[in-house]
Amino acid sequence: MNVLITGATGFIGRHIVRELVKTSGNNVICLVRKTSRICDLEKLGVSFAYGDITDLDSMLGISYHVDAVFHCA
Repeated sequence: MNVLITGATGFIGRHIVRELVKTSGNNVICLVRKTSRICDLEKLGVSFAYGDITDLDSMLGISYHVDAVFHCA
């Protein structure tokens, strides 16, 4: 399952990412801004979509097929 997480660098989002990575079969995609600190997430082997939920054009540019969204932003 492809799972998109907004707010993945925040407190709750970060914990959700870790749990989803533990669950086999999940491809975790983190929506992050270009200015976000992602070094902890990079170590987990997740994918990144760069954008901002307040910018419609950046959201339309996400090229992943997404099955589920955890909106934590």
